[in-house]
Amino acid sequence: MNNYDFHDCISIIEQLRTNQDPELLRQLAHELNMFFTGSSCNVALYTRNTDKAFFGICVMPIIKDNDIYDIILSDPFAYDTDHQDKSKITKYYLELDSKLFDPVLNLSNREILALILHDVGALVNSSSAIDIARAEIDVYLDKTNSTIRRASTINYAVLLTFGFKDLIWKITSVMFKDHSVLLADDFLISCGFGMDLETSIKKLKDYGYINYLTGGKKDTSTIIAWCLSVYNDVLSNRIITIKGLRKSLEYTSIRLVKREIERVITALSRIDDNSLLEAGPIDWAMKKYRDTSKSFRYSAVRDYENDLYEYQLRLRNVEDENDALLMLHSINTRLSIIDGVLSEDDLDDKLRSKYSILYSKYEKLREELARKETLRFDYNRIYINYPDLNPKKKK
Repeated sequence: MNNYDFHDCISIIEQLRTNQDPELLRQLAHELNMFFTGSSCNVALYTRNTDKAFFGICVMPIIKDNDIYDIILSDPFAYDTDHQDKSKITKYYLELDSKLFDPVLNLSNREILALILHDVGALVNSSSAIDIARAEIDVYLDKTNSTIRRASTINYAVLLTFGFKDLIWKITSVMFKDHSVLLADDFLISCGFGMDLETSIKKLKDYGYINYLTGGKKDTSTIIAWCLSVYNDVLSNRIITIKGLRKSLEYTSIRLVKREIERVITALSRIDDNSLLEAGPIDWAMKKYRDTSKSFRYSAVRDYENDLYEYQLRLRNVEDENDALLMLHSINTRLSIIDGVLSEDDLDDKLRSKYSILYSKYEKLREELARKETLRFDYNRIYINYPDLNPKKKK
C-alpha cells in the first residue's frame, strides 16, 4: 500500500489553498474513490469557516432512514444476508474546514491528506465504527433500562438516523480521539502517512484547536443519547426539541451537520402532537413494522421462549467482552420487538400477558449480564477490507 501514488491528491490539496473550484473537489472525491475501492465519496465540500469553531474534517456516513432499525436492531445471532450488507458503511460525504489551510497553522499538504485518510479509512475500511456505535447504544439502553421501539412513521427514523450518523462521525474522527497516545494505525502507516498524522496533530495542539481534548478521549455519545431520550418521549419533547435544534444551527459551520439538523426539524414538524402519527400514506417503515409484528404474533413468542434456556446457558459461559456485547445487543433487539408488540392496542389479552412475562424474563437476563465484569468497553467485532494494494494506475 505504501507504493500507492498519492501525487494527484496532494496536488489537489495544494490547489485548494487558493482555488476552491467545485471541479477540484469533484476530483478529490474521485481520487478517494480510486483508493478506497468498494466505497464512494458522493460529495466533497469546502466550507469557509471564519467565525465558528474549528472542525477540521467531517466525514459524514450516508445511511438511509429506512435502514436505521435494521442497522441498530439486527440480531447478531440470527443469520440474515440483508443485515450483513448493512454492517459496513460504503458511502459518505466529505467536508473540509477552510481553517485547515490557514498559513499560520502551517499544515503541509501531506498532513492534511493524512487527516483525510485517517477519518475516511476509519469509516469505510471495516465494520468497526458501526460495531462500536451499536455497543454504545446497547450500553445506554441497559443503563437507562429502555428499548428502541420500531416507530410506525419514517419521521421517527430520521431522528435516530441523525443521532447514529453523528455517533459514527465522532467515533471515526481524529478530532474526538485521545491525543495523548499515538493515533497512526497500521493502515495509515502502511500508506506512508503515519508520521504526517502525528505531526499534524501536534500542530493542531500547538495552535490550540485540540488542546481541550488532550486529557483523554472526548465523549462521542452525547447526541445519540439525547436523540434516544427524545425518541422515547416525542409527545413531551417535540416542540422544545425543534426550538433547540433551530438555535443550534447558529453554532456550527459544518454544512453536513446543518443539513442533518434541518432534516430532523422537518421530520419532527410533520409529527402531529395529538396522534403522533404522520399525516399521509403508510410508508415503507410502517409496512415493515406491521409485517414484523404480525410475524412475531404467530412465531416469535414460541421461538423466544425456547431461546431463553439457550440464553441462560450463554450468560453463564460469557468469557470476554465481545461475547457480552453480542449477547447484550441480541437481548436489546428482542426487548425492542416485544415492547413494540405490547404497545399495540388490539393485542389479545392472553398474548399481552404472555408477552409481558417474556419481556420481564429477557429484561432480567439483561440485568444479570450487566453485572458481569466482562462487560466493559472493548469493541472488536471487526472485519477488514483495506483498499487495493496495487500501485495506482495513471489515467
